[in-house]
Amino acid sequence: MSKTTTFWMAFLLMISASCNNFNKNFFTKKTPKEIYKDVLKKKDPVLLTAWDQAGKYALEHPLIITDSYAEYGLTKAGTADANAFQISLKPGQQIIANYDMDSLSMPAFLEIWKQDMNGMVLLSSADSISKTARYFSLDEADYIVKFQPKIEVNANYNLIIQVAAGLEYPIDQKAKSSIGSLWGDPRDGGLRKHEGIDIFAARGSKILAAADGIISNVGDTDIGGKVIS
Repeated sequence: MSKTTTFWMAFLLMISASCNNFNKNFFTKKTPKEIYKDVLKKKDPVLLTAWDQAGKYALEHPLIITDSYAEYGLTKAGTADANAFQISLKPGQQIIANYDMDSLSMPAFLEIWKQDMNGMVLLSSADSISKTARYFSLDEADYIVKFQPKIEVNANYNLIIQVAAGLEYPIDQKAKSSIGSLWGDPRDGGLRKHEGIDIFAARGSKILAAADGIISNVGDTDIGGKVIS
């Protein structure tokens, strides 16, 4: 291979690597928390370190709560602080956490985390408008809600953590309805189990979506009759 060919191959590899880095940085949108940490790092790296350590400590030492929880407090500017709360959910339950502060549009970060085999995993975070984070649990597990104000914020706050049913009742509340059979009830003389919950109501009653979703199929089955899925 000639020196000229080697030069151009090395040049093309360098350009390719530069383009890949450019595309990665250009098209990756940073989260509000990442942007805040960048600003804090330029302003005072020592404060950023203290703020990061406070958040990590809170995750590792959460206050265990057994039900819905509310807290009122005051954040002091210049103080690196964070609070975390561990709560257990059963399948079908959800966490709804939100906060309110009398300062700035997004003065704090509210997140829901879970411990897995690879460490702590971020599941949900509050946006700047609703200031609400929520997560629907598919299994029985422990979750951690972390609340961390920005280090320069001096304000009162209200924090509310709620445990609620993950699915809404699918019949209009104005209609009289009743549950006729439950999941797992025997069918066909015990040959199979009921894989659903039967809710009876008068013909013409409004049916409501139990959760946000997309209808993918409408049809009939031999066992279930008319089915919407």
